[in-house]
Amino acid sequence: MNLQHSMQQVAVIKEKVQQKLTHSYLQQFIVDPVIDEDRILFFLSSIEDGQLETDEVEKYVTTAMLVQIALDTHERINNHEEDRLKERQLTVLAGDYFSGLYYKLLADLENVTLVRTLAQGIKLVNEHKIAIYEKESQNIEAFMASLKKVEISIFEKFYTYFNENEKVIARLGEQFLFLKRLVEEKEQFIQKGTSVLFEGLKKFSFAKVDLNQELSPDQNRMLLRICEKYIEHTKELIDQMVHKFPVPNEFLLERINQITNRRSAISKLYAEEG
Repeated sequence: MNLQHSMQQVAVIKEKVQQKLTHSYLQQFIVDPVIDEDRILFFLSSIEDGQLETDEVEKYVTTAMLVQIALDTHERINNHEEDRLKERQLTVLAGDYFSGLYYKLLADLENVTLVRTLAQGIKLVNEHKIAIYEKESQNIEAFMASLKKVEISIFEKFYTYFNENEKVIARLGEQFLFLKRLVEEKEQFIQKGTSVLFEGLKKFSFAKVDLNQELSPDQNRMLLRICEKYIEHTKELIDQMVHKFPVPNEFLLERINQITNRRSAISKLYAEEG
């Protein structure tokens, strides 16, 4: 799949997803959901050329994106008392609304098997979200595994539905999506002083410290080093997988470079401010 063709397909599906998400009332009160172009690309890569007609591919990928966006929207709900109740309620409503769009699309496709497959992915995501937010994990490795499952389970289930055997693109997709989440968590921590990932790292790294207490600069740097270790390891795995492709996907390689450069820029910014 060359760069131009990949970009065209992603753009078409992104537009279709955007059209489905448009709701004038909700847009007045909540932030527009993010439509992740990289996730679209990996959903597309799950379906081999010629396996389905173009319009079917677009419908399936649009459906999977709506599932992911519904889950991401529910995850954005903030329960701090100072947040507006109406905004929280509408965010819940938006997630439910997006979920309804997904079920409507699947009903139109009359694909009960895919409904069941994606439902399994939704169940996995919710189970691991509980483990993260309730801090049920026993150690950092288990916590990171849950964070990764939240990020990749829908893609994982979507891929296995269309492919009997696991291919490099499946493992690459999982690692790439996880890498993006790690970089986003690091960026949020640097900019806002907190994130889901770093709250978990704080618990396991400073067990005897009051979690509501502000950390020292040295403690913050320690947490960043732990995060960076996982980022670097994930990047190394991606580099190894990319070399296994007989014909590299130019679009994908470009995105990996962009994510890596973004991570470097974030680290530089923190070093300058710290």
